[in-house]
Amino acid sequence: MSFQLQAFKAYGIRVSATEQRMHAKQRMLFQIAAANTDTALDLSAITAGALGTFWTAAVADAVYGNIANQALTTIRQIQLILVDTGILPTGVITNYVQVLSGAAGNQYTATIQTNLLPNIAWVSGSAPTAYFIELESLIHDGQEPITTAGDLGAQL
Repeated sequence: MSFQLQAFKAYGIRVSATEQRMHAKQRMLFQIAAANTDTALDLSAITAGALGTFWTAAVADAVYGNIANQALTTIRQIQLILVDTGILPTGVITNYVQVLSGAAGNQYTATIQTNLLPNIAWVSGSAPTAYFIELESLIHDGQEPITTAGDLGAQL
């Protein structure tokens, strides 16, 4: 098995608003299935013609590829309005420990890339096989968050 993006959801959270501006956060939720040897969760590799390991597998999947394509299009729009990104520990990821380097066993490394999207690296053989990833980002003042969802019955 290779990566499958089984569900995706993007929505905004209003932080504060004044008469002139709205301040908001963008949230993105990913429901992912993979083999325990699928280690390169390179969510930041979204450039057309140069997709990373995750997106290449996800968009090619016969069952969930349409969801991944919709998510990829949305993320390309979202990354243009981001100020910063944080990875919120949810689901299976809470059973793993983030380390700066040299991950082993139930550990992972996560780095935020220049496009403000993360790359997560699991350890082969102990990577989770079904998990949720939640990203929360500040967006530029006055920008509206982007809202979309795609799934085949999964509930996010």
